[in-house]
Amino acid sequence: AMYVNTPRAPQSRDQYRSAEIAYANGDWDAYIASMQLVIPLEPASADIYYLIGDAYRFKGEADNALNAYNDALKIDPNFGAAYLGLARARLMGDPNANVGTLFDEAIARDPNFGEIYLERARYYLTNNDPEAAIVDLDNANDLMPESPEVYITYANAYLALDDKKNALEAAEKAYSLDITNLSVYKLLGKLHIDNGQYQRALEALDLYVIYENEDEDSYHSSNCYDESSNDYDNKGELLTDISSRFISSGISDISQIPDKIFNLRILNFIVGSFKFTGEKSQIVMDSICIIDSSYLKKNFTSTYDDLIVPDFKQVVGLMLNMIYSLL
Repeated sequence: AMYVNTPRAPQSRDQYRSAEIAYANGDWDAYIASMQLVIPLEPASADIYYLIGDAYRFKGEADNALNAYNDALKIDPNFGAAYLGLARARLMGDPNANVGTLFDEAIARDPNFGEIYLERARYYLTNNDPEAAIVDLDNANDLMPESPEVYITYANAYLALDDKKNALEAAEKAYSLDITNLSVYKLLGKLHIDNGQYQRALEALDLYVIYENEDEDSYHSSNCYDESSNDYDNKGELLTDISSRFISSGISDISQIPDKIFNLRILNFIVGSFKFTGEKSQIVMDSICIIDSSYLKKNFTSTYDDLIVPDFKQVVGLMLNMIYSLL
């Protein structure tokens, strides 16, 4: 939602409503154009420049965002939200930027703006300080109760502390608050993998890739075995087919499987279906070779006879971790 610092002046309300419509549609160019028309109608309103800065940030234009936030501070040096904007824009331009002072300035001037605490918590996590992140998340949660983004960040903080129980609880809370948030499906997939709940992991990751908006180009083969794999238009189709192949092989709940006979065709299908170039190709190769050298006996034949796998669940976990690493 848009940050609103002051009530709009009567003469600018119509123009501002047009900007709100553009914001809701994600039309940042139209939003910026509408807000720029508000400036001469409200020349003393610092939040107009702040909102324009946010739109530039959403467009990925860090330098224009920085200029807009600085323009806001020229009007009101005590406008705390603008310091938050500067921190976000600087991190966009340089993820390793030291912006701690900007967060401090923002909180000192606007201690009741929950997004500052949330963003600083993310900053702490990036800088390997999950304990400090949780302190800020507690403040953010007080100011923004029932925020799914707060609970997603809680989950990541607890995960960084290796507290998987609280991480899963926080991720499930985030899911209950916003089932449309894609990042929570990916996070739940990771947590279910870590907890050995592989069927639930597949379900979460399947939903994540089906609704992921990133365009997937062609995959390029990287196989350890001879059998060639199918092509897929997207990773959602791939994971759906993986799930169906587990089920068609008599494996209806892979989280409950004991050590047992495992068909190499299934494993080969899964690892061979990922076709990537560059760094992702190397991830595939490394993961396949870990599975191959550590868990599979070397006496299989060209007809893909069934193999004995010492720890079937661990093999499944390795495969799902590989899938997760590529999303």
